[in-house]
Amino acid sequence: LKGHRKAVIISNRDHQMIEFLWRHRAATFRTLHTLFYKNIKMRTCYTRLDKLRRQGFILTRGIDGSQNRYWGLDRRGMAYLVQT
Repeated sequence: LKGHRKAVIISNRDHQMIEFLWRHRAATFRTLHTLFYKNIKMRTCYTRLDKLRRQGFILTRGIDGSQNRYWGLDRRGMAYLVQT
């Protein structure tokens, strides 16, 4: 996606979050916000996570059809960790 207008540039904070998801396999939105994005608004954090999700770095899943959701690592996120 180099040169693509909507490509995501992984920041140091994003990298740490991706490594966290690799180690722990899953986390709630509140956990990710508290650990990695506490200095920004929750809405801005969600927008960033959603952008990473749309680009294939992370994914989100529901638990048993409820509204409780967790975030995990997707294929591109794993490939990114292999490269670094």
